[in-house]
Amino acid sequence: MSGLISFIGAGPGAADLITIRGADRLRTADVVIWASSLVPEEVLTHARPSASIHDSATMTLEDVLSVYEDHADAAIVRLHSGDPAIYGAIQEQLDWCLAHERSFEIVPGVSSLAAAAAVVERELTIPQVAQSVVITRLASRTSTSMPERETLQAFAATGCTLAVFLSAARPTALQEELLGPASAYGPETPAAIVVRASWPDEQVVRTTIGNLADALVETGATTTVLVLVGPALAGAAPRSLLYSPAFAHKFRKRSRAGTTTGRAAGFVVAAGALAVAAAGTLDRFAPVEADGVGRGAIWGYYLALAGKAPLIGHGVGSFVELNQRQLTQASAPALWSFGAAHAAPVQLALETGWPGVGL
Repeated sequence: MSGLISFIGAGPGAADLITIRGADRLRTADVVIWASSLVPEEVLTHARPSASIHDSATMTLEDVLSVYEDHADAAIVRLHSGDPAIYGAIQEQLDWCLAHERSFEIVPGVSSLAAAAAVVERELTIPQVAQSVVITRLASRTSTSMPERETLQAFAATGCTLAVFLSAARPTALQEELLGPASAYGPETPAAIVVRASWPDEQVVRTTIGNLADALVETGATTTVLVLVGPALAGAAPRSLLYSPAFAHKFRKRSRAGTTTGRAAGFVVAAGALAVAAAGTLDRFAPVEADGVGRGAIWGYYLALAGKAPLIGHGVGSFVELNQRQLTQASAPALWSFGAAHAAPVQLALETGWPGVGL
């Protein structure tokens, strides 16, 4: 698109880890600004030969903005390493675009965090071990950018999985911060060092926090290094609930007793629909004859939230909504019977394991 500036995440390094959309934008770009210190040259193979290439490794923000100004009608790609939302320094560029009414878009990229987790072959959010991942860094030359409350010691006190960027140049200080007085970690807490994730010269070192400083020094690397820390990096994981036969959610009912076979859920009613019923708005709907299970004349309601909402359950009955809108016939259980305090649907949901009723 003419005049559009595309801020693109180039991915962690490997040229084939850029997104399809990112590669498409590169193929049609008139101007490309990239950082040779952070993005492998192979990524530029997606750009056309006629594109004007600028290396931001030696450029200031003003230099970059002048390129934008000088190419007002060009399709420009600003190529950032990893994902531009993480330590990408794009907000100041976005602010310029907004102030100058320049069209722009952000194309997400694969972060080096995702690439590092892949190469160490670990999930970073293990049930009962760590359910939070904190992306942070050690305050150093740009310490004025770090809010006082955001210290490594504060995050270490939670015992979560830490992804520490931009900190390999101070290995001793990094280790000391992670083992501070209030830390939930200990010297034996697992850690992983990933240097230039997905690049041809990638390095991966598995260690512990107690040996972290020495391990960092041994890599010889001070830039493009990510340090992962936390108990989620080692050991077998407890079984998650998500795929447990005894667990139900929007798309799957609990398995039948004695089996582990999944059962697809039907349509789910929003919790707010019960509030609609309790508010006395059921007079908008008409009772109908049920076919299938529970034959006979019963009261069935197609509950509507904001005008429309699907009913919970499977298609064993047929209900017609009569609310002066377009008539809608929907497949739904013929077992919805509102008795005292509207207890029946709640009890039915409890007995069958249908989710979504706000219990």
